[in-house]
Amino acid sequence: MITRLFRSRHRLDSSDPAGRRAAIEALSDDDAQTHQTTLIRLAGTDPEMTVRHMAIARIDDEAALSALLDDPAMANAALARILELLNLGRCKDLAEEPRVLAARLETAGDPESLGERLLALGGSSLLVDALLGSDRAARTRLLDLSCLQRLDVLQELERRSRDRDKASNRFARQQLESIRQRSAEVQRLVDAVDERIAALEKPAMDPSETERVRRSVLKERIEADLAALDDLTSQLAAAGTRLPSSNPLRSRLEALERSSAPGRSAGPAAPVEEAPPEKTPEPAAPGGFDDLAERFEQLAVQLTTSSDFEALASERQRLTDQWLIRADTTPPPDAAHAVFERVSHRFQELARSNERLLKAEFPSIEPESIPDSLGDDAPVGAAIRAERRLNDLARLLERIAWPDWAPMPETLTAQQKLLTVTRQKLDAWQALVDEALEALAEKLNTLDAQIEAGELKRARAAAGDIRRQLQALPERSTTALGQQLARASARLAELGDWQTFATAPKREALVTAMRELADTPLPAPEQAERIRVLRRDWNELGSIGRSGDHKLADAFNEAAERAFEPCRSHFEAQAEIRAGNLAARESICESLSEYLKATDWSTADIKAAERILRTAREEWRARHPVDRKAGRAVEARFEALQAELHQHIRDEWDRNLAAKRQIVSDASALAESDRPLPEKVEAVKRLQQQWKTIGATPRKPDQTLWREFRAACDVIFERRDTARQQEDAEIQAARALTEQLLSDFRRTLDDASTELDASSVRSFQQQFNELPELPQRLSRAFERERDELVRSAQQTLAGQRAAQALARLRGLKEQDEAVSALEQRQLAGESVEFTPPDPLFSGRCAAGADPVSKDDLLRAVIEAEIAAELESEETEIRMSIQVELMNAGRGREALDAGPETLTRRWCELGPKDASAGPLRERFFRAIGTLLER
Repeated sequence: MITRLFRSRHRLDSSDPAGRRAAIEALSDDDAQTHQTTLIRLAGTDPEMTVRHMAIARIDDEAALSALLDDPAMANAALARILELLNLGRCKDLAEEPRVLAARLETAGDPESLGERLLALGGSSLLVDALLGSDRAARTRLLDLSCLQRLDVLQELERRSRDRDKASNRFARQQLESIRQRSAEVQRLVDAVDERIAALEKPAMDPSETERVRRSVLKERIEADLAALDDLTSQLAAAGTRLPSSNPLRSRLEALERSSAPGRSAGPAAPVEEAPPEKTPEPAAPGGFDDLAERFEQLAVQLTTSSDFEALASERQRLTDQWLIRADTTPPPDAAHAVFERVSHRFQELARSNERLLKAEFPSIEPESIPDSLGDDAPVGAAIRAERRLNDLARLLERIAWPDWAPMPETLTAQQKLLTVTRQKLDAWQALVDEALEALAEKLNTLDAQIEAGELKRARAAAGDIRRQLQALPERSTTALGQQLARASARLAELGDWQTFATAPKREALVTAMRELADTPLPAPEQAERIRVLRRDWNELGSIGRSGDHKLADAFNEAAERAFEPCRSHFEAQAEIRAGNLAARESICESLSEYLKATDWSTADIKAAERILRTAREEWRARHPVDRKAGRAVEARFEALQAELHQHIRDEWDRNLAAKRQIVSDASALAESDRPLPEKVEAVKRLQQQWKTIGATPRKPDQTLWREFRAACDVIFERRDTARQQEDAEIQAARALTEQLLSDFRRTLDDASTELDASSVRSFQQQFNELPELPQRLSRAFERERDELVRSAQQTLAGQRAAQALARLRGLKEQDEAVSALEQRQLAGESVEFTPPDPLFSGRCAAGADPVSKDDLLRAVIEAEIAAELESEETEIRMSIQVELMNAGRGREALDAGPETLTRRWCELGPKDASAGPLRERFFRAIGTLLER
């Protein structure tokens, strides 16, 4: 157990990502619970994203998952794990977390309540985020949520869905427009109710019945508008729209009703009806006859404008009573009396007409009973009765004699309109009668000509036709034509007797010919045609009158039956073929009907439907002929089924054309938009992929839409090509500059006559960094070449520095030898003048100084050999020096000492005697070796 745990811990902490992934995958549920801490650490900090995702999938700790929701890279994985745990009945403390609610919205069984909770927790922004983050199918379903009808949510959705989801944006715009229209309707209703209540608040100037009805209608309209206003207000309040209240309007209406209601008693007792007071004459108007004359003039105007006779009569009676009261005491002026007489006479004229109107009994007329045509099914009697009643109505209207200066009552207007309509119908019917009479007159003339020419058969048919047409016309109009027809019929009967004697030999010949055809039949089609010709010739001889002719007719018919026998089997075979074709056509109809019923047209294969449409038509045409009468019904059904199938195809075509039109519109808008060109190119490629997924469309409109779509795409692709060309030109220019800079620096390196310095290398690197940016595929090669040139330059500089160091080393060696020679002379007692050749030697040649010990010089040599990693002859001394340096903490310093430091130490040592020569050689050899590294 301990070994297994150790091995598992080691694998989860493996430095190899593959090992960590394998370890997480191998964990059992119990192991995952044990290693929650490690899994949480991996989920939060592991450099491998796959490891982090796999670790999150095994975490059960709610606090850790909640913290991971704040990590943008891991939020989706954490959400997926939380939802998985929620489905298992765990992690319930995170169920109300806003981001978890938003993720649950897409698959929730009750999205309505989830939407409301999202609104309560995070407002419209959180709900819109959840909606737009769901897939397209779920988004379409979620658009039905009632919480999306709120104004703030719709505004947020409209703003956020622009250029992101057209369906959601279109939905938001439509709902916002609906709210705007309903808000406008609310304001309109408020204004209308306010205006009507204001009209009721004004005192009534006319206490007539008309005024009472008008005020009652106003109240009904106010109540209807208030009901509509309450309905709209409740709808808009649910959408979060603030609207004016209808309470002030209702308060005004209630106050108005209280003020206009009769006084109420204190108790519940029913009111006692009082007898109406006796009518007493109103007092005379205070203004005299002039004022009454003016009011009579106003009455005269009302007589010409008002159709309320009762109100006019009441007003006239009231004015007349006032006139007579004043006339009893004071005679009226002539002018005023003339007005009184004129208006009174005019009123009496109107009153008499109104009295006759009230007593009138109008005849019942039905204009629709007047036939629109002539024939056996068009009764003449209805037209005659309508004409008689029309005349009665016209005489009644003349007796009423309604004044033309007064408005006509609705009853009289309706009768006048009925009179006009009926007269028009009768005039049209009479025109038909007159036209028919003219045609019959022509036919009678033709009948006379046929009788004269001896065309008795045609004449008999024409006479029968004329007789039938005469019966469909009014008897009063057909007297003369009937007498002419009687005379022609008499002549026709007379000629028929003579014809019988002339046609007998011809009938006998036709009987003989028919018998010969029966005895020696022709092929079936020719036989049938010959029988038809002989029967036609027989019929043209006219009707049969004598008994002998009847015998010939019987013989002719018997021979025709025998002659037709060979044709019968042929026609039966033809009938079987027609019946088979009919059955095949019925089968085609049944197949079409079953296909139409069984097909789900929301997912149907339209191309297959088109093939079925064409194939059915081809098979239908191949199944020919059929019996004409029986085939009509089948053909009608076939055409109806074809039309239904074609309509389904057309519906799909219309949907597909609409989708393609939308794509064309989107492509055109995309071409004109200000979006970056790469986004346009990607967007138009997506539109092209959408185009390919759209189903069948008619060829001609599809080609037109394709040309429009292709043109919009070409605009974007041409801009892309232009941009590419410009980019390629810029790349080529930048490439040329880069190549030129590299070439120039390479020539500088190759030029042996030019000494390189570090500033030129830094200048080259700076110029290279300041060059225009190149694509990665080019820049990598140029950067490698730059790095090679820089390395080469650095090597050259290093070589130059080494050469300079060696030259200085040789110079310092020579100077050390020269200074040592001076020191040896000084030690020998000579007086020497010393000018340091280098500042390093400024402390040398001091008068009276003791020679430097050989041990110090040897120590300097050995330290140089240690730094140069050269062997020393004095092994023990070297070992002791190394130990001493290590103990003193200078071991690394001595080993890492540079040639300049070591050389400065050597040159500063002095005075040196002649014994220092070999040591000098060893020292400067070690320094040279150190410089060559």
